[in-house]
Amino acid sequence: MRRLVAVLAAGALASAAAASTLATPASGATSLPYLLAQPVCTDGTATTGDLLGGSLNANHQFRVLVDGSGQQVASGVTSATGSFVAEAVTLPAATGPIVLRLQLAIIETGWVDTATRTVGRCTIAADPGSVELAELPRSVHVTGAGWPRSQTVRFAVDGVQGPSVVAPPSGDIASDVSIPVRPCGPVPLRAQMLEPPPPVISVVSPPTEFAPGVPFRFPRASTTVTVVCPEPTPTPTDIPTTTPTPVDTPTPVLTPTPTPTLDETPTPTLTVDPLVMSGGVGMARGDGFQPEATVVLTWTLPSGTKAPGGSSAVADAQGRFVAQCLVLPRAMLGPRSLRAVQTAPSGQLAAAATTLVVSGPMEPGRNRLLGRR
Repeated sequence: MRRLVAVLAAGALASAAAASTLATPASGATSLPYLLAQPVCTDGTATTGDLLGGSLNANHQFRVLVDGSGQQVASGVTSATGSFVAEAVTLPAATGPIVLRLQLAIIETGWVDTATRTVGRCTIAADPGSVELAELPRSVHVTGAGWPRSQTVRFAVDGVQGPSVVAPPSGDIASDVSIPVRPCGPVPLRAQMLEPPPPVISVVSPPTEFAPGVPFRFPRASTTVTVVCPEPTPTPTDIPTTTPTPVDTPTPVLTPTPTPTLDETPTPTLTVDPLVMSGGVGMARGDGFQPEATVVLTWTLPSGTKAPGGSSAVADAQGRFVAQCLVLPRAMLGPRSLRAVQTAPSGQLAAAATTLVVSGPMEPGRNRLLGRR
């Protein structure tokens, strides 16, 4: 906590030094006007923060503007002691540090610049930014810039706490962070400054609030690491069959050579996405079925029992079909088979394919042996 107070105090002194060219101490004040802001840095997105001003003229109108754009983030009237607290203000999105300018309304001159405060930009980035599903678990190298010096920053992956580092004077941080086995898609990675532990022995208790009734806001930044799934198995391409041309005989009566009779009984095939998340759908593709006839698709567990979430489709003129087969949320994880059956005039046609069901994005940490079938 003392280190955090030191960060804020150092900022107050810097603001006071900058303000010395803008204004003089208010009547009865013993120090120059100052402006404090929290969090001390943002990740560049619009952020909720708080402002604290002091050593100002009592009962005067004030406003806080963003330098450059002139956007107003706070306004009001100072207290009888020459201070103010502006809670839950919106710090705008920016590509760099944000400079806040505190102004007081003076009758003789209008709005007068009184103090400034710079809110830095603290960021993180992961290298590599994407990993293959088969590589998990694995580590990525995370770097950051603009973090308050001597403060502890902790990393977290999808809400699970990871390693922590202490920011050096340059504000640049770095650490290897482990990405566990996860479904395909983006995995959120966050860094946040921690509240320092209280001292064991202290003559003067450090403050526990930014201002009376206003808790501290600690800087944070986030990025994502994308888990990439393997490409689905391509559908086999049919090879056209060439029918031989009839040949005339040398006899007076022309007798065409009979066309070979093709086997009209097709050999069906079935493919399905190799990996399906619980609560998601698997894309099934069939070929070699009887045209214009219904194909029934059902899930079968390793025990031989059927699982809910099947589907049906009608084969097109070439005997092909594409269908989506639902896997219910919190379904049993692990391998399962998709069976396609069609009752045709020539008899029953059937084919099967295997997939692997993994936990969905809203079901982290599920036991592979538990879940609804």
